[in-house]
Amino acid sequence: MGATRAVASFAAAVSYRDLPEHVRNEALRAVLDTVGVMLAGAVEPTVQVISKVALAEGPTPHVTIPGTRLRASPAAALVGGHGPRFRLR
Repeated sequence: MGATRAVASFAAAVSYRDLPEHVRNEALRAVLDTVGVMLAGAVEPTVQVISKVALAEGPTPHVTIPGTRLRASPAAALVGGHGPRFRLR
């Protein structure tokens, strides 16, 4: 079994209750950190430009642009991927 398949099998089989408390706490911290920097990055000029491009892509509003109530094409994933690169100091 390759490494990717082994990790995927583990992830598919593990239960939240199986994880040690410190692992659950670290996972929660990582999720909150990511959401926080996505929201903070939503007001950055580069993210605003990417948001406008995603909105202009077409009338298929399937994806919410992070930090807004706007829905856009799947190109909005670019916003979600770009926002987290901004770290709060």
